[in-house]
Amino acid sequence: MGNVTRSQQNNITSPNGNSLAVFVEGTTGVMKVKDIMGNIQPLSDFIASPEAQSFDPLFTDASGTTSGAVATGSYTMISPKICFFRVYVDFASCTNFGTGQYQISLPFPSIETMRQAGGTLHQTTGNSLYHIAGITDIVTSNTMHKLFYSGSTTDLNWKFNTPVGATTITSHFDITGVYEIV
Repeated sequence: MGNVTRSQQNNITSPNGNSLAVFVEGTTGVMKVKDIMGNIQPLSDFIASPEAQSFDPLFTDASGTTSGAVATGSYTMISPKICFFRVYVDFASCTNFGTGQYQISLPFPSIETMRQAGGTLHQTTGNSLYHIAGITDIVTSNTMHKLFYSGSTTDLNWKFNTPVGATTITSHFDITGVYEIV
């Protein structure tokens, strides 16, 4: 899958150079896609499962000792092989924060190594926010997404007390991303 770039207002240029326009039809309010040949289709035709589905992500640290954190997840299939996911973890009832790097399980195996940077750790006491990223390295696992937080120049392993004092019973985090499944 190649990169998609914005070419003009409301236009998306595909990797082969063709232009697609995404617009809302004025009379029906339906979002549609128009290709370079003038063909028009509802955007929903490109979404395999338009309704979000729930899944139970595993949230743990590398040693498997975390306990009590509540993890919920959902996903939407954008095409037969493209998955948008969201995971939310609340530490309010956590009784053991573990000692190793945190990780979550994905709803489906990833076809390739990938990095998602759409996460935020919220420390509600003191109102601190930290950027959370995840990496799935298929050399070690195609379903586990290891979690990192942003350091000054690199991503650092996210684990209890790293970043210092941010992961407590007053914390929660969420992460979203899009990836190609096996």
